[in-house]
Amino acid sequence: MKTTCLLLLLCAVQLAAQDASEQPLSVTISAPTLRVMAGSAVWITVKLTNHSHHDIDESGLINGMTGLDPNLEFDVRDLRGNAVAKRVYRHPELASREPINRAIKDGETLTEEQQISRLYDMTAPGTYIVQVSRASPAPARNEIMRSNKVTIKVIMSTEGEPPAK
Repeated sequence: MKTTCLLLLLCAVQLAAQDASEQPLSVTISAPTLRVMAGSAVWITVKLTNHSHHDIDESGLINGMTGLDPNLEFDVRDLRGNAVAKRVYRHPELASREPINRAIKDGETLTEEQQISRLYDMTAPGTYIVQVSRASPAPARNEIMRSNKVTIKVIMSTEGEPPAK
């Protein structure tokens, strides 16, 4: 009985490790500045690395109001885990759209800067936790690829120190 349980456990661990290594795409984020002044633009760097052994389509229509990659989902929360409010734009239906036609080749990484403060209201001083996700490029997998989390502190200019990198 113990041997059977041990074998089942080892198989499950091996399958889990195999599944994680077979992710077709990895998403990694960083912030060029971890402390920003209230009212300043908040940027993150997103790196998408293709592990799928074929090209991944990364085409879409960039919204002129936010300028963000339409293939990415951004999640911005405060320290309590509450979602940060999205900015409200008047007449979003009138926003321009810019087509991007691109693919990420196997083994390559696409790096792009995203100004998340154009989508989220990050004007109030505080600590914000950012995570990015993207749907699997393999539709049959029906998975969401999630990035690491980055913590960004928005400070008042009266707190003395200039923003640190």
